[in-house]
Amino acid sequence: MPFFKLDSVDNKTVYESAKNQALRSIGEKSIPFIYSDKHEFLLPTKAIAPLFLFETSTLDTKFVSEIKKKAKGTVSQGFCYRNEEKNLVLRVASGSISESTFKIQGIPKVVIAKKDGPMPAAKNTGGNPISIEKSKLEQYPDVVKRQTAKVKAAKERLVELEIKKKEIAETTKKLNAQSAEEKKDPAWQLAMDAADQARVSASEETLKQRKIVSFAEPMLKKVESAKTDAEKAAIVFDEAKFGGPLKELEGTAYKAMKDTDDAIMVLGRTSDTWALQMTDKEKARALVVEPDKYTLTANDAFMKGGLDIKARFHLVSEFKPATIEFLKKPGINKTKFLEFVEKTKDAEPGLWNAQSKTPAVSARELAQLFEDGYWFGLYPDPKNKGKNIQMMFPRSLKPDVLEQIRKFQKSNLKPVGTKTT
Repeated sequence: MPFFKLDSVDNKTVYESAKNQALRSIGEKSIPFIYSDKHEFLLPTKAIAPLFLFETSTLDTKFVSEIKKKAKGTVSQGFCYRNEEKNLVLRVASGSISESTFKIQGIPKVVIAKKDGPMPAAKNTGGNPISIEKSKLEQYPDVVKRQTAKVKAAKERLVELEIKKKEIAETTKKLNAQSAEEKKDPAWQLAMDAADQARVSASEETLKQRKIVSFAEPMLKKVESAKTDAEKAAIVFDEAKFGGPLKELEGTAYKAMKDTDDAIMVLGRTSDTWALQMTDKEKARALVVEPDKYTLTANDAFMKGGLDIKARFHLVSEFKPATIEFLKKPGINKTKFLEFVEKTKDAEPGLWNAQSKTPAVSARELAQLFEDGYWFGLYPDPKNKGKNIQMMFPRSLKPDVLEQIRKFQKSNLKPVGTKTT
């Protein structure tokens, strides 16, 4: 149930009453806020005072619009939570707030959090089921296994390339040894060009294979000599190795929300994701990482960032009708969902990896969302008649939000608190 009603931005007495009751509800979980340092109320007549409005789910766009209309100063938006000392922490996404000028009755002290980067892991996860440290411990053995196989294959290929380069050198030597008359033949030049191209290709591939070895082999040797799992995981997920993308990926959801003024992320096959033709700012909504540094922990970091801000997740790869009917059932949780994936297997290729005979990464992502209380919903795509948008909503948004979306679409109005890509 929302803390504030629309008359809260008109009547100062109503606002103060609602705010005083709602302040105790701010805890360690991050929730959205809007702050106007000089807000003009209608009652008492044109009273101007600071306004601090917040909710446990997405801020109603009607409130945001009204507050901006009646602002006589700076309007700022972001997320807030209580730290260990019970001080209010403000994480500002747009606008600016200083600790000295923020004055709201009932809040003795405010702290302005660092603007960029992921949410603080220890303070602001709000029960987030994804632990990056746990993921590192779980995933480092698989990374080691894959990198060991890659190094082995790279070394074997390097041996083959050395033999090939010697053969090319021998061919080139024989061609150069031919007579001046033979070199006039067009076939000689074609053979020489082919040898040159083969030499360039072999040299480029040699550099590529050496890069694989130089990147992974020192790491694998350190892992081999490490004594504990924690030490091994730390080596694998060092900043210079597979830990590099983690911090950035954990912060992409916050960055995307800040850039687009909407908390929505995109999940799906790469081809389906980029088919959305997102703008440069919107592209942060999708997982982007160097292929050579992708791990399931990188995937977890991306998902954790979205769960930290309780974003909505747009599932762009279409599921089979039977899967959709299952996902729409009330009370679906992580256990029931994974049981469904195991039972259906190849019947739903979007959730099952036929090659490894295991649940696909998309199934892992949905399981994480269900574990956090998310629910699945469908609503008509306003851009494609006859198509539906598949969305995972946070628990703070109730199922009746779908009916609101449909009503606003029929009225050709923008849905409250909702934006589709």
